[in-house]
Amino acid sequence: MSHKRLILKTNIIYTGLIVMIPVLMMYKFPFTEMSCVTVFVLLFSPIFLLKVIEGICRHNNIYRTLPLFLYCVWAISKCVGRPIDLILFVVIYIYITAIVVSNVFDVNKARKIIENISIIASIVVMVQYVLYYTVGLSSPVVFVHAWLIEYMQNKIDSTTMAGLFRPSAFFAEPAHFAEYTIIGLVSVLFLSTESKLNTTKAVVITLGIFMTTSGIGIALSLVSWVLWILKNFQKRRTLIFRILASLTVGSLAYFVLMQFNFFSKAIQRVFGEVDGYNAISGRLFWWETYFSGLSMHDWIWGLGYSALPANYFTGFMETVYATGIIGFILLAMTLMNCMLHTKGFSSCLSLMYLGLLFVANITSFILMIFWLSFIYSGYTCKQKLTKTYRISQLTE
Repeated sequence: MSHKRLILKTNIIYTGLIVMIPVLMMYKFPFTEMSCVTVFVLLFSPIFLLKVIEGICRHNNIYRTLPLFLYCVWAISKCVGRPIDLILFVVIYIYITAIVVSNVFDVNKARKIIENISIIASIVVMVQYVLYYTVGLSSPVVFVHAWLIEYMQNKIDSTTMAGLFRPSAFFAEPAHFAEYTIIGLVSVLFLSTESKLNTTKAVVITLGIFMTTSGIGIALSLVSWVLWILKNFQKRRTLIFRILASLTVGSLAYFVLMQFNFFSKAIQRVFGEVDGYNAISGRLFWWETYFSGLSMHDWIWGLGYSALPANYFTGFMETVYATGIIGFILLAMTLMNCMLHTKGFSSCLSLMYLGLLFVANITSFILMIFWLSFIYSGYTCKQKLTKTYRISQLTE
């Protein structure tokens, strides 16, 4: 009995660590400049390695991680002169493999935690707007700044200096908020029992994402709702009704939101310009500088992680620059394999992560562990699904 309690407690610890990665990644570990998450993940990696060895001995789904293994091996070959990157890719593979072959990650508990945090964060964003319009409180974030790592502090400063009020609760920026809460939204839509309460939860999270004015978040939330609507079509009459209802409600919400200056400016940032700034061109700002002069050899094989500049790159840009087109194809095949062989929740996240690679810096060591943990949890077959659909089945 005590042994089972110990297993339960350790699973809670590891699950809690993975769930809190995007929040803890903003803070320094005491007396160092390293992120808390990096330290914790490295400390726990030997335990995850033991889980991998145990799973291999039991032949538990180890073959499921073959595409990820090929990608990590290729990425490791590009880490010459960067031993820390080599170690981090090994740790990524250890963590994800441990999740596939063992019970170290409780995805049901994890998604419930994320759902609750997403709802709380969305409500905080709404409160921030109330305070902004009533008492003029314009702070975009709600946490202690002294412990922030420099990179996250710079993100907050750049958002503030842009002149737009874009609240993000206790996340560093709207995109950071959206990349976390979208998992909560997908969980509520695809895994929770359909009810008015859960629909309300999904609406609250969606409103929170929209109110941050994150272009990434708005796009992902719309994709989530479209897939959810397709999933629930049973009859053609229902199909037509849902499409018309969705278009009506969506158009009305868009019209109302466009009356607010902050929202109209945010939309202009994506499809036009605000004060000479465009959100999409901003994310691709360094493309011309670093990619226009690449030879065909560099495009195919990559320049390695030692040549990777410190400037902002999207996941696609970083992967291609360091590991070449070959590396990106291996990563894309890894995600597509998960999308085709897992069910609703994990399959949807695979599609979203693949899309995020082109518009967000989401290939960092920490964020890869976070997203791939949920994506690969679909292989454990322990998700409590009310209905199970693959992306390929949603339109059938």
